[in-house]
Amino acid sequence: LRVTSYASSKLWVMDRNWPSGAVVLLTGASSGLGRELLGQLLHWGAEVHILLHPRHAGVNGRKWLEGDIAGEIFCDLSDPASVEVAATKINESVPRLNTLILCAGTAVYGKTTDIPWPTVDHVMKVNYLANVILVGKLLPTLRSHPIGRIVCIGSGSALMGLTGGAPYTASKSAFYNFFESLQGECQGSSVRLLHVMPGYMKTPIHDKQPRFGNAGSVPPTGKAMNVGSVAKAIIKWGRYREGNVLLGRNPRLAYHLRYWCPGVL
Repeated sequence: LRVTSYASSKLWVMDRNWPSGAVVLLTGASSGLGRELLGQLLHWGAEVHILLHPRHAGVNGRKWLEGDIAGEIFCDLSDPASVEVAATKINESVPRLNTLILCAGTAVYGKTTDIPWPTVDHVMKVNYLANVILVGKLLPTLRSHPIGRIVCIGSGSALMGLTGGAPYTASKSAFYNFFESLQGECQGSSVRLLHVMPGYMKTPIHDKQPRFGNAGSVPPTGKAMNVGSVAKAIIKWGRYREGNVLLGRNPRLAYHLRYWCPGVL
């Protein structure tokens, strides 16, 4: 975490009610970074509602996810209609919602010619379109509070191509540019936006996803970032920072190359 670059982020007056006073909707809470964030939020006393895939409907979430979860909403992020229904339900049942944390994601690896189109479509819907729908539907509720907050968990791969991971990097790049545009829309409102772009973390989003053909060395090998440390850092930044935050050497290098030497990437 010492190689963090705050990129285009800026400081706010510290919000001392974060995260203890937050009413949160969290996606991606079943594993990886999302699960670590869930643990941190519950540790600090936040009221957390989680968005889960319907396959978890028969599981007692309070048993396999630690802590006292305020609510569970079941939704298939790859189905836009399901996402819209879930967002409507959240607006109706959780009017106190003041924080949206978008952490769900998926990936696929292989050559573009080897990856079936339905798989590409699935990645784009989960990593990009579902987030756009949730933000669009929930933003009015977030704006209705003295401080609203949207925390987007992106990826450093949004800033550079990843050979063998074209659908994943394309979805993260779309998410990055959506966030950049959203900042302008929210300027002057009560909503704070934080986009965290970490480097490689050893989580199920990379380690348990399908591969097609010869995917090469994707996902990256080598030393991975500690997921628990990343989760703690995100909670800390939520108190006083907004904008893009890069985490890790590769995202930081890619950002500065893109800014100073755009022809290199």
